[in-house]
Amino acid sequence: MHNKKPAALDVSSKESPDQALVTAINQGEPGLQVTYAVDWCLWNKSLATTARALFEDGVVDLVQRKVPGPRMAKFEYIAIKRSSVGGQI
Repeated sequence: MHNKKPAALDVSSKESPDQALVTAINQGEPGLQVTYAVDWCLWNKSLATTARALFEDGVVDLVQRKVPGPRMAKFEYIAIKRSSVGGQI
């Protein structure tokens, strides 16, 4: 049995990570994991709104993963494209 690892992309350092997130998700295959922020909190309100809209439209699942490190470690904010996608934004 051959299990293919899902593709991963990091757009967190792009000039417009909200636009890069939408582009990556719209062009990516189901299972694509897009890291759209790495920080203690999701400070970028536009980015948070974009990620939530993709989730509410049924396009992605949203997860956080703690970055290994010191006690005050940051989190990766990740959007995972669903297999059956609702709409695109």
